Amino acid sequence: MKKAFTMIEILVAMILLGFLIIGSVKAMKYLRDAHQVNELRYLALNKIDSEMARLVANYKSYTNSDFASFDTNTTGNWYDNFDVNWNLTNEVYEVYKENAISAQGFGLLIDDSPNKHNLIEIKNISGNFGEVDNNDIIGLLGWKIMINDKNESNISLSIRYPYRFNSSGDGSIVEFKNFNETINLKTSASKVMR
Repeated sequence: MKKAFTMIEILVAMILLGFLIIGSVKAMKYLRDAHQVNELRYLALNKIDSEMARLVANYKSYTNSDFASFDTNTTGNWYDNFDVNWNLTNEVYEVYKENAISAQGFGLLIDDSPNKHNLIEIKNISGNFGEVDNNDIIGLLGWKIMINDKNESNISLSIRYPYRFNSSGDGSIVEFKNFNETINLKTSASKVMR
């Protein structure tokens, strides 16, 4: 009758336990990354919804030239989805030139450089809520608008995210974890300013 484990049995058990631990660590990393992506998607959806409300309020209270910069060609098709890029060259969307609806930024950074555009805070990292600061997770913001003869408008808003903002140096952005998506949201508004 056998009363003890042999050395081979102990080694096999240790190897199996090692495989189990390695598999568990990889599974936890996958779940953590998936949770982070889902959190960023939720935050980006919340941000684009809020930003669309701000755009509609702006267009009902101000003329386009009061708050928007349309230096680039904005005659692109409103019906198409589009990406916002870091450099505006050859792009067909509008950006803010100032935050007309409020003196506070509410997580919006407006860059008046002709080759850049608006940055919107997706996730606060720095602790300064409502401001785009160093290391914050941000998105690139732009929109298209089509106003008809009855002063009714169709607005197509796009946020490209996530990026990490680097406020030191040239204020550049860097990709965040090799994961980039674009969210496009469309709405209609009646009786807008021209």
